[in-house]
Amino acid sequence: MILCLDVGNMQVYGGVFDEGKLITQFRRTSQLQSSSDELGVFFRSVLRENGVDPLTIREIVICCVVPDLLYSLRACAQKYFEIEPLVLRPGVKTGLKIAYRDPKEVGADRIADAIGAIKLFPDRHLIVADFGTATTFDVLIKNTFYGGVIAPGVKLSLNTLTDKATLIP
Repeated sequence: MILCLDVGNMQVYGGVFDEGKLITQFRRTSQLQSSSDELGVFFRSVLRENGVDPLTIREIVICCVVPDLLYSLRACAQKYFEIEPLVLRPGVKTGLKIAYRDPKEVGADRIADAIGAIKLFPDRHLIVADFGTATTFDVLIKNTFYGGVIAPGVKLSLNTLTDKATLIP
């Protein structure tokens, strides 16, 4: 089984896949000061509570846009699962071609979004939208990532508008 972790600025989304099928999913808040032990105890507990034996996890894949958490996540995978995790980032062989001016600037979240979109809609021209802390729109032509735009997310925009525009609330 594969434990997949999508680590965003506000939430950590997790899922366990067995032969390509989603078995369970969970989430927790992204806490910057989380230790590898806190994360390990959480992941093992949440897996057991959802009917997944932690010993059946054979791979761990991490997509992380919070660099401060990455060290703890890697150490957690090594200590609590005895697995060296695959950390998604530019340069990792995924089959996605990145035609952006500096591929190292493309975030792991945008790479994951592109890979997912290509899996669902192979060999198509796509605009991929992700509505999180930031809203991103990315352009894919067939299996090639060309870039896109990053804007404030919906909640961030709403909070700013209600704080700064007197009549909006």
